[in-house]
Amino acid sequence: MNDLISSVLESLPFQIPFFCVYVDDSITAVPENKIQLILNRLNSYHTKIQFTYEIEENSKINFLDVEVSRNQDGTLLTNWFTKPTSSGRILNFYSNNPTSQKVATITGLLNRAERLSHVSFHHENVLKIKNLLHKNNYPTSFINQCINKKNGKSFGRQCTLADTATIRKHVKFPFINNLSQKINQCFNTSTKLAFYNLKTTSFLYTPLKDPTPILKQSNLIYGIPCSCGSLYIGQTKQYLGNRLNQHKNDCKANNFAKREKTALAMHHFDTGHNFNFDNAIVLERESNWYKRNISEMIHINLHKTVNMRSDTQGLSIIYSNILNKYKQLNIKVGD
Repeated sequence: MNDLISSVLESLPFQIPFFCVYVDDSITAVPENKIQLILNRLNSYHTKIQFTYEIEENSKINFLDVEVSRNQDGTLLTNWFTKPTSSGRILNFYSNNPTSQKVATITGLLNRAERLSHVSFHHENVLKIKNLLHKNNYPTSFINQCINKKNGKSFGRQCTLADTATIRKHVKFPFINNLSQKINQCFNTSTKLAFYNLKTTSFLYTPLKDPTPILKQSNLIYGIPCSCGSLYIGQTKQYLGNRLNQHKNDCKANNFAKREKTALAMHHFDTGHNFNFDNAIVLERESNWYKRNISEMIHINLHKTVNMRSDTQGLSIIYSNILNKYKQLNIKVGD
């Protein structure tokens, strides 16, 4: 696109005052009787790159989120523009999100309206933002407080040495109202929690895709039931079907003398018990290798398994009390 535009502009017999491009949208000013000429030049560059055009109406034209107005003296004014088809829906005030994100929603709208529009439109745009926020259940007092706080700061404040001296580490953390905020206050200024909702829009809609067959799933912790009632728990990055075939092969008689055996194969040869590979279950999915290993050890601790003790040696002792309480809770629920 850059080569196309530069080559076409250089070939024109007249000067263009500006030519602004964002992805596949562009805006420019050309003499009215030269529109077809520049369109033909642009479309002649390549048969698969074809331009269309819109011209101003009532001395106005819209470009992305900006309305550009042409004055009588030829000067241009810009104003924040929203399409008539816009739903007007933003983050609702009653949604299960931290207050900081609701403040950021208001600040983002104010910044957009201020930066995209001439100062003569600012008051009009603030009223437009207030109306939008009211429709999304934002209280007037909350809106005014955010606007006053925003106006109290210098616009476009530059980052100072004091700001860069403290490098903040953000940690992903689930948002639970009245709890997550208090946990966040326990950290020092160098660490902040980045909240996310446990429930997303995926909870509201039926999946359109067919579920992936269990044998074609990967990056998971799985369990294989034994005829004695115990489980063998493992984790794998590959397809579960491939991993089960490896376990089946380990249990063949010709592998009895194999030195390095999995706990599953050792249990099979030592006791004569058989594993029901067809009823293997997925306990959890995790693509991160480290987290997957931790999860595997936790599941081994929580279930009656044939796994070796060495399979859980990497689990920190700090999990012991939590896992013990969880086991006790399960026993009570079972009873």
